[in-house]
Amino acid sequence: MRNKYIFLIVTMLMLSVPAVGAAQDKQPAFTPFAGLKIGGALHSVFSELDPAAQVELEGGVSLLGNRLDVALQVSWDRSAASGSASDDRFDTGAVKWELDQDFLMIGVVARYRFLPMDKPYNAYAGAGPRLLLMRTTVNGTSGDGSLGENTQTETRFGAVLVAGGEYRLGPGDLLIELALGIGSIDGLITGQSSASALSVLLGYRLRF
Repeated sequence: MRNKYIFLIVTMLMLSVPAVGAAQDKQPAFTPFAGLKIGGALHSVFSELDPAAQVELEGGVSLLGNRLDVALQVSWDRSAASGSASDDRFDTGAVKWELDQDFLMIGVVARYRFLPMDKPYNAYAGAGPRLLLMRTTVNGTSGDGSLGENTQTETRFGAVLVAGGEYRLGPGDLLIELALGIGSIDGLITGQSSASALSVLLGYRLRF
């Protein structure tokens, strides 16, 4: 009888070893993450708008053993421009204007990492569609007289291309990213113009 119990215990232990190994080797189907990036948007590469500070929040999941990210991103920046133009309708013969333009960009981006995940360094590239919510405010003067304030809002579809590098630090990754936002604007104040920008961002992506 004792031998039967010993045989049963040994058999159960032997069967449990592969199950434990399989549980250790099994990777989660996805890993949630969230990130914050801060940097600058160079609208001046494509239009007369000045460079502007930019902030971006993102959240999403990593798939394929963290090689592929799918992220929802929300970015914001405010850029400005100013200038003057001849206008015979005014006694001074000229007008001066100051313009502020807010960009709120909501997009979905897929990023792929090129190096194995056991490396502390990695590089990635990705792309995705964007929704651009833009608000333009312009103030004009002629001599000492104010021409008042005018506001324009517009919603457009665009896209973004991203490339970056990251370094594993703590529970997440320290990163530097280059993003090319693509879009356009066509309103009464701005006319047909570019809403594109080249952004340089630094940030941290936390994995849960």
